[in-house]
Amino acid sequence: MNEIISRFASDVMGCCVFGLQFNTLTEPESEFRRIGEKIVLPNLKALIVSHLRVFSPKLVALLKLTETSPEVLDFFSNLLRQMEDFRKKESFRRNDLMQLILDIRDRDREKAQCNDNDDEDTSIIDDDALLSNIYMFYLAGFESTASTLGFCLYELSLHPEYQERLREEICTLLESNDNIASYEVLKKMKYAEMVIKETLRKYPALGYISRVCTMPYQVPKSSLQLTPGERITIPVLGLHYDEKYYPNPDTFDPERFTPENISARPRFTYLPFGVGPRMCIAVRFAKMELKLCLARIISKYEFRPCSKTEIPLQIHPRTFIMNSKNGIQLQVRLRPVPIA
Repeated sequence: MNEIISRFASDVMGCCVFGLQFNTLTEPESEFRRIGEKIVLPNLKALIVSHLRVFSPKLVALLKLTETSPEVLDFFSNLLRQMEDFRKKESFRRNDLMQLILDIRDRDREKAQCNDNDDEDTSIIDDDALLSNIYMFYLAGFESTASTLGFCLYELSLHPEYQERLREEICTLLESNDNIASYEVLKKMKYAEMVIKETLRKYPALGYISRVCTMPYQVPKSSLQLTPGERITIPVLGLHYDEKYYPNPDTFDPERFTPENISARPRFTYLPFGVGPRMCIAVRFAKMELKLCLARIISKYEFRPCSKTEIPLQIHPRTFIMNSKNGIQLQVRLRPVPIA
């Protein structure tokens, strides 16, 4: 399942971010897919740098260390440069993320010129910021979406009652809209949202969130004093598996995310995408992508465990984004077309 889902997510990101058709579903050896794998596959250097960044950020900055390989950065940098040059030369526009960011940058440059500030580029989005935003959006929308979808199908295969309830909701809403999964229809899929939220509780893309303190803060009901510059690590996985907030945390239960149950829990006990201004840049896109994919897959196919399905599932200890250690293998059946 992992390989097929990753190819699908790669094609979606190529289209929505860059406006390009990479066709990795039919051409798995494409350069775009190879680079995507290089980003997310276990990497000892990336693991060391990410931990070093937590405990000694000054050393990481001094040595100019990065989790991303030069090959990956060069690929995206060259791709962005080529796409930007092509769009300017051909006066080509497309409704994608890259065009949105380019428009914002051009608008800011025009404002700077109107303010007679030609000597200094005051654009909030320079080339490095453009590359950074595109890269982070790709990373968030590609591998995290692919791994979440895999975990979701795995849990649904083990709980056919949840799968059937989800299918009923999807089919009912699609039939009412000529089988078109429009934005309005996807918004109405409340049970699908509960299933996705429970999947992200049990399998958050990142097991922890790291932030830097920006102002003095006294932690309530303790003697702990935080000072500016200190790095803080929030254990997302620990919160999501805390029995105080989620009884029987190892059990997959979408009912945890009914409006009533959500309001009964303290805020910030559910952090799959982080929170605040530094939360995941692609959160809304990822949720909509997951809903759309579930709508199309669950309406047409049934998923069941097979002899090769790993129960319980082992998590890979060295991947940046949470992923299964040995892959996810399920039995997939095409649903019979109902006779009118």
